Amino acid sequence: MALAALGCCIPAHAELYEVTMEPYGAGKRQLVSANGSFAWDFSSGSEVFYNVRAVEHLWVEEGALDPIYTHCVEIYQSVVPGNEYSFQTTAIENIPERDSWPGPMGEQRAKLVEDLYANYVDPLTGGVYDTGLGSGVDLDDYAAAFQLMLWEITHENFAEGADAFEMATQISFDFGAIQSEADSSVFTVLDNMFLTLNDGFLDSANLEGWTNPDAQDQSRLVIPGAGTLTGLAFMIPMTRRRRRS
Repeated sequence: MALAALGCCIPAHAELYEVTMEPYGAGKRQLVSANGSFAWDFSSGSEVFYNVRAVEHLWVEEGALDPIYTHCVEIYQSVVPGNEYSFQTTAIENIPERDSWPGPMGEQRAKLVEDLYANYVDPLTGGVYDTGLGSGVDLDDYAAAFQLMLWEITHENFAEGADAFEMATQISFDFGAIQSEADSSVFTVLDNMFLTLNDGFLDSANLEGWTNPDAQDQSRLVIPGAGTLTGLAFMIPMTRRRRRS
C-alpha cells in the first residue's frame, strides 16, 4: 500500500505556515549552472558553474516538537537560517509561483517529483534517507543529489508537449537549463535516481507546495499526524523502497 493511498487517514493541514528556518540540513555545496534559455539537449560548452548549496531545509513551527523538512524548487530565490517566514500552501503542481522561468511545474513534472519523493524520502520524517547504495555514498550525497534532481525536474526546458515519461528520458546534467559538475558520489545517487524515474512506473506521494513571493518556494511530503503515524508505522517501511542498482 503506497503512502499516498492513505490520504483518508491524513488530517487536513493548515493553509498558512508561520515557521522559523533551522540551520541547513543534510546536503552540501555543488557546482551548478542554470540558464533558462537552454533547451534540454543543448550545451554551449562555456557554462559558468556556481558553488550552490544543495541541501535540505528544516523549519520549526511555534509549539511543534519536530522540524518540517522541505526542498527548494526555485533556484534563484533564497531563504536564510534563523529568519521567520510565512508560507501559503498550494498544490504541488502550482510551484514555483512565478511568471518568469521556470514557472509552475505543472501536472507532468509533478508526477516526476512525486516519484522522486516516493523513492528517496522517508515517510516518517519527510527527509531524504540512505537507500543503501553502498560505501562511499553518505546522507549528504543523497540530499545533494535529491536537490539537484528536483531543480532539474522543475527548471529543465523539456521538449514541448512531453509527458512525464518522456521528460524522464530527457533528464541530463551535461545538457540543458540545469547542468552540474557534481561530486562523483553525488552522481552515483543521481544515476540511480535517473534509473528509478525511467523504470516505466511512476510512484505517487502526498506532496504540497509552500509559496512565498519573497522567498524560495518549497516542496514537502505531507506527514500524517503523530497518532496516525504510530498506527501506520508497521506497514510504511515495507513500501517505501524501490532501489535500482
